[in-house]
Amino acid sequence: MIQSRKLWMRPVHCKETDRILSVAVCTTKHEVLVDEQILEHFALDISGKDIRNEYPEAILFWGPPICA
Repeated sequence: MIQSRKLWMRPVHCKETDRILSVAVCTTKHEVLVDEQILEHFALDISGKDIRNEYPEAILFWGPPICA
């Protein structure tokens, strides 16, 4: 049985401007996050479907924002 990889789509929130900068695909949903856990950043105008197409073997969930 092949096990799917679990990934999280997380908005990247700028503390200074109080704006969402991008959507990151991460290996964790937890607050403690290191650079190696961020797989890729996507522009805000991309759809969730397009992000899912980039990771066809993964199960993607929405996670909490990343504060930058």
